[in-house]
Amino acid sequence: MANYNTFNLVDTRSRKILLTTSSARKCKKEFVKGYRIDVWNGNALIDVIYNKNLTDINKYIQIEKEHIARKQAMAEERNRRRRERTRLRLAQ
Repeated sequence: MANYNTFNLVDTRSRKILLTTSSARKCKKEFVKGYRIDVWNGNALIDVIYNKNLTDINKYIQIEKEHIARKQAMAEERNRRRRERTRLRLAQ
């Protein structure tokens, strides 16, 4: 099983899940008073974020940004190597 966080935006009054996403930023954008965010990892509930402690989601947003930056750096390196191989092949 993959090891990543899943965020459920839940209406606290009706207890319905309104949004399920792996993006902390998307979940925070949709968050309003009367909702809560359940943070799941694997099959375990690891955190519940309410309006009064909304700043707790910032650590998940920071982790998401770092992950995206790592993926972008790896893609740039892959593209650089591919362009180099293509340039060498055309030079022959």
